[in-house]
Amino acid sequence: MNRITLEIEGYGQVIARFDGEHAAYIRELFGTNRIPTPYNLKGIYPVVLLQTHGARILADIREKNPGIPVNWSEDAELALDLDWPHVPA
Repeated sequence: MNRITLEIEGYGQVIARFDGEHAAYIRELFGTNRIPTPYNLKGIYPVVLLQTHGARILADIREKNPGIPVNWSEDAELALDLDWPHVPA
């Protein structure tokens, strides 16, 4: 099953990790199944703003990838202090 997992790297860069059948296509195009998104959470405080931005990023990437489940990684959820569950797209 295709899915996209959003991760946060180092200085707040949001990375999309592609898994499933489409991962091979992404890997062929970019040399990896993990590609940077245009989003960066560096310097966004307090936590409530992180949560708001996190929700907007998730909604935007889901909108651009209809039919593919998109969720934050567990580590990203901890970093964002999110309290909502994984909700399929």
